[in-house]
Amino acid sequence: MSPIRDNGMLTIFEAGRLVMRLSGGWLYPLWTLYFAAGHGNLPLFSKPETISVLDTKIGRGAVLLYAALGIGEAHGKLVSALAQKQALHFGIRLTYEEHVESLECMTESLLEGVTDLNEGLSALETRLRESFLSNPRDYVEPVYLDNTKISSAVGTYLHS
Repeated sequence: MSPIRDNGMLTIFEAGRLVMRLSGGWLYPLWTLYFAAGHGNLPLFSKPETISVLDTKIGRGAVLLYAALGIGEAHGKLVSALAQKQALHFGIRLTYEEHVESLECMTESLLEGVTDLNEGLSALETRLRESFLSNPRDYVEPVYLDNTKISSAVGTYLHS
């Protein structure tokens, strides 16, 4: 049985054009992008300033991964005030449909007081399930991938 159960959706746009949609729980769709980008070291986007995301829930962890990937704009259905503060720190434009003080989850608690990107990513990585690292396809389902460099890298990562 597949661990994919939270039908969270991450949608990536480049210059307003849909390039990818990934379904999965927690931060796994963003981790998929991060690992497909060689831990954020490989440029997946030809012009990072044109990349925006639409995400189901945005908390501190998502903002850290956006920053690591060079994503400068995100819109969430549900966004925490803690994420907004983190986004301001990293220069990420964050908009929302519904706003709460906190997502009241372990991830936001874990990242309390963390403002350093590397420290935050390291803390987040401790929460990754070993089974995600060995078989990310069990956690993330590609709903749509176009034929851009980023989609190709994600497709390769999910099938490796």
